[in-house]
Amino acid sequence: FMMYYSPNPSASRCTAVTGSMTIALKAQRLLAKYALRTEVIKVGKTSAKQGCSYGIEYDCPLSGNVRQILTDNAIEIKEYLR
Repeated sequence: FMMYYSPNPSASRCTAVTGSMTIALKAQRLLAKYALRTEVIKVGKTSAKQGCSYGIEYDCPLSGNVRQILTDNAIEIKEYLR
């Protein structure tokens, strides 16, 4: 039995910008293995890139866990937004 972390509607949301839909989906699948729910979103212009990118959105209190899991699994994140 695995408990899933349910997004908290009152928590602020953070975004990890991946650049491509493929990497965002890979990151989402990876984080789901750790019972962390995320949402793949289209991100507007960021300082990392002109034009649109993709990323994963999650509750900001999970930022430390998300960064550590993505780093440990060599998922390239272009930018973290709060």
